[in-house]
Amino acid sequence: MFIVIGISMFGIWVDGNLQAQLKYSPDSDSRIWIEGSSNVNQFTCTAERYEGEAQLPGEAAGSDNQMTDDGLILEFRIPVQSFECGRSRMNRDLYNALKAGEFLYISFEYKDAINITPATDQPGVFTLEIAGTLTVAGTSREILFDAQGHVLDNMRLRANGKKEIRMTDFDVEPPTGLLGMVRARDRLTVHFDLFASPDPDSQL
Repeated sequence: MFIVIGISMFGIWVDGNLQAQLKYSPDSDSRIWIEGSSNVNQFTCTAERYEGEAQLPGEAAGSDNQMTDDGLILEFRIPVQSFECGRSRMNRDLYNALKAGEFLYISFEYKDAINITPATDQPGVFTLEIAGTLTVAGTSREILFDAQGHVLDNMRLRANGKKEIRMTDFDVEPPTGLLGMVRARDRLTVHFDLFASPDPDSQL
């Protein structure tokens, strides 16, 4: 849910040229997954589906040393029941903890970018901090996380990073199994490694 943010912002700036009304969508080789642990093991759950789109209405301009995201609109959603943890029981426990019957999606809404810094030894590579609103199980929280962005060939873009969160910050009770003998720990790490290409109907 995080990568499109950095990717879309990089889409605003390419070779110092204006890119207005440019839209990006995630490619099929993108990955979003969460890692966590319980009192007996570690686990990984991968999002097999996600949806989102970024659009820059109006005008934005960049230079060789900075980017701008003026007017950037971005929302990203992951269907809760698209997470695959490798075992049906783990999937069920996760869906129940995230109240999937009531809240179908985990969503992220972009707010701002901070400290956008081009890599001095890697052209087309940037580091930045992303601020936005993450909504899980109906509870929204403001978050800040680091990302790295890459401007690839043919205006294809990549962004990757990770963010540690606590389930209880979103009023989610960590899942349990086997009559409470297996208990997930509160901390999860959300990883993203996403690629995006401009939509064919984007107006450059």
